[in-house]
Amino acid sequence: MRGDSEVMKFWDWPYDSDPSMTVHLVEQMLRDVASDRACYWTMRLRSDRAFVGLCDLSELGANQSADIGIMIGRKFWGQSLAHEAVACILDEARSRGVIVVRARIHRENERSARLLGRAGFTAYRPGSS
Repeated sequence: MRGDSEVMKFWDWPYDSDPSMTVHLVEQMLRDVASDRACYWTMRLRSDRAFVGLCDLSELGANQSADIGIMIGRKFWGQSLAHEAVACILDEARSRGVIVVRARIHRENERSARLLGRAGFTAYRPGSS
């Protein structure tokens, strides 16, 4: 997925043009998990366990806040799988005592904006009241 420019279109970094870039990121993810700064999960279909994508609860800290993230392979887009993942991540956040959950998206990412709106997220723009 990280090598798919369409999947990576709305991320803050370009797609991985070389597998070593993905390896480096996974190593960082493992360090974050070991230090309790993040949780990562694979998403799989119930029917055949096919790999769908990744989701995370990250930026965990003492301030009872965290970020969520979801990355789904293109062939699984439009199947409401992200909606189910968000619900699971929010359940995990509540069980950890997280009070504020953030999700950063690019302004042009309308699908994610709709998904997060359905999940109860509200838009926040720095400098707004």
